[in-house]
Amino acid sequence: MEARWTDPGLSKALEGVPCHAEFFRYVQWHNLAFTTARDIGVPTFVLHYEDYRDRFEGIRQDLLNFLELPMIKEGPEFALGKEYEEFYTAEQREAVANLVKELASLETWLQMKDYYFASASTALAE
Repeated sequence: MEARWTDPGLSKALEGVPCHAEFFRYVQWHNLAFTTARDIGVPTFVLHYEDYRDRFEGIRQDLLNFLELPMIKEGPEFALGKEYEEFYTAEQREAVANLVKELASLETWLQMKDYYFASASTALAE
């Protein structure tokens, strides 16, 4: 996948990544969101899927506190199970981890490194 307008490291990181354009956009969105929030000085609240899974009541209250909103009523029950690990082989997860690490800002990487692709051995190497 070598092209004259890409960095050789990026070309290598793209190898074996299914839907690599989607992962590129996903990482870039997070990079830009963190950069923009920092540059304009807006407060942020980072929320991870597993926060809902592992401590729903607490994270809901933390979010309401951050937004300075009262709880009006109980919402619908949170549906577990949207993790998608089974859609990718171990090799693909490792390739995705390598791509994410290559593309991500430090701030983005610190938020993403523990997701399903973090099980890849090279993903956690500093």
